[in-house]
This record gives sequence, C-alpha cells and structure tokens, in this order.
Amino acid sequence: MTGAWDTLRAGKLPERLGARMSKALDALVAAVGARDRQQASQAALEIADASFDLQRRYRPVAEIKLARFELWARQLFVDAAARNAAGVHGDVTTLAWIRDRTPLTTADGNGIDDQLRYLRSVADANEFEVAMVQAARLRATLAELKPQP
Repeated sequence: MTGAWDTLRAGKLPERLGARMSKALDALVAAVGARDRQQASQAALEIADASFDLQRRYRPVAEIKLARFELWARQLFVDAAARNAAGVHGDVTTLAWIRDRTPLTTADGNGIDDQLRYLRSVADANEFEVAMVQAARLRATLAELKPQP
C-alpha cells in the first residue's frame, strides 16, 4: 500500500488529502509493526475513508455516500468489539446522519431505518456483541443496494 501511495502521491493531489492519507498509512504501518489489532483496524478504516475523499473526483456522489455508510458500519463493528460505548453511540449517530443524506428506494430506506432504530436501542443498552452482529447485518444489507442518483 505504501508503494502504491508513493506512486500516486507523485502526481497532482490536493495537499490536505495527501497529508491525511499519509498520516493514516503511517498509523497502519506502526500498528501492524506493534501487532496492535485494534489500532490496525482503526488505521485501515481511516485509510478507506481517506481513499473515498480521493475517489470523489472520479465516482458518482451516490456511490461514495453508500461506501461511507458501509465504512461506518465497519467502524461500529470495531468499536463494539473494543467495548467502546461512546464510540458505538457516535457510530450509530453518524450512520443515522449519513442515512438522512443518502438517497435510497423507499423499501431499502425503510429497512435500513428499522436497523438503525434497533442499533440505537442496542447502543443505549451497551449490548456490544449484539451491536457487532447488527453491524454485520447492516453491511450485508448495504452490499445488496445500488446507489440512487
């Protein structure tokens, strides 16, 4: 990944986006070197998020929104696995915020809205194992969706 990033960075990139990706890659390298699973997972998510910012120039906005939605479901899983109650609450809130801004068909939207309501109650009860299962289910649901323009 670092080699690919060095090649891409040699081209013309927005400075802030380049700095963000470099920082995330450095964090991943350090976490892997330290064999820190939690930090490595977090750094990998940060790399994915930074890559979406870079991809926004080339992919439709609806695709990026759906990809970020799925990324936050992954973040929810990581935070639930770490038993991070504040993180889980924040993730569910962020998922709801992204959902409000992501166009979906009525049926798809209603199903995801139901999942998010359930996730909110799970987060409020600090049911981390259930949150992990529900995050995986949400990701599976999102994988079946096609972005709406």
